[in-house]
Amino acid sequence: MTSSSGSAYLAAVTAGNPTIDAYASTDSAAETTSAETAPVTATLALQSLSVSTAAADSTAVTDETDATPVSVADSPGSADPDDTGADYDAGVTKGCSAQLVKNLGPKWVIVGQTYSATTGVSHTLSYSKSASSTLGVGISGTGTYGTFEASGTNSKSSTVTNDYPSYGNHHGVYYKTEFSDGKYHVICANGKYNNEDYCEVRAKGYYGGEKVTTARIPKATHCAQYLKGGKFTRTTSKAIMWTDGASTADAIGLNLSAETGYSTDTTVVYSFSATRYMCGTGGPPGGSHPYNFVATSSNGYIP
Repeated sequence: MTSSSGSAYLAAVTAGNPTIDAYASTDSAAETTSAETAPVTATLALQSLSVSTAAADSTAVTDETDATPVSVADSPGSADPDDTGADYDAGVTKGCSAQLVKNLGPKWVIVGQTYSATTGVSHTLSYSKSASSTLGVGISGTGTYGTFEASGTNSKSSTVTNDYPSYGNHHGVYYKTEFSDGKYHVICANGKYNNEDYCEVRAKGYYGGEKVTTARIPKATHCAQYLKGGKFTRTTSKAIMWTDGASTADAIGLNLSAETGYSTDTTVVYSFSATRYMCGTGGPPGGSHPYNFVATSSNGYIP
């Protein structure tokens, strides 16, 4: 992982520190964690926190159905997928040090979505090795379950390729994979809380796995026709932020954000066994800001 350039100043944090032990022990009994490990010093990052604003199927979608996606926010202000920034741990700023106090285990994260409001179309997603997702960071003054708020982001990349099954026939699908999360005790000269220290939860790295859940099909009216036997593949598009796309509520009482842009490492594919339309929710499917893609049987789809 590459950190931002510049000078960093460490504040020593040692194992057995009573403050660290307090952060590690303030979780709700409902929290699900993996076995704890000996504390280690986390990588510094010279980047300041910014408070976030916020055809027949080959395989059936699994047993979960996500709620109406009020959490999805098209993100026209996001950087283009090829504008790769530093892969840093947000929140560990200049003049700060961080120590891992608890492993929180793997958490499911949305890395893509596809939708078909018709028949005669199959759709899938590939989340390839080195694909990058920007994941939310949670911070708290005490580290107690239910006291965390979203603040900042943290970019992590896949180390394997996930080729998900194909779906079709009036299905909307969220594609998910897991990232390992950790709870850190952060000490800063100018920390967010008490100008000293606070607790931070963020992704430590990629874990793996595949999971899908049903998604409500969104409105899409920017459409282009595709012929029987044709295929639509999109490898460049600005990202969509899911404000609760990372399933961390069991650990901290709050689901964090997830954002993955289509790139050469994250690809959606629609295959047509009948002449159909491909529609974008934010613009035409071949434009710069289509956001979500919906296959339809007519020139537009409104739920």
